[in-house]
Amino acid sequence: MLSASLGAQLKIVQDALAEARANNSNPGNHSHHLDTINDLNEQISDLETSNQTLTMERDTARIETKRAIRDLKATQDALSQSQRIISELQGD
Repeated sequence: MLSASLGAQLKIVQDALAEARANNSNPGNHSHHLDTINDLNEQISDLETSNQTLTMERDTARIETKRAIRDLKATQDALSQSQRIISELQGD
C-alpha cells in the first residue's frame, strides 16, 4: 500500500504522463514529449521503489515490535515468578 504522500505524487506523475501521451499527436513536439514521458516513467519507477522500501521498513518495524513485546512479556513473567519464589523463601 502506498503512503498518502507517495500515492499523491504517483497520481500527479501518472496524470502528467497521460497528458503528455495525449499531446503526443503534434509531430513537432514529438521528441519533447518522448523526453517528458521518459522522465515521468523514471519518476514513477523511483516512487514505486521508494514505496517498496517504505513497505519493507514498516514490515520490519512491525516484526521487531512484536519481538520486543514478546521479550518484554517473558521478562515480566520471569520477574513475577522470581518474586513469588523470593516471597515463599522469606515466608519459611
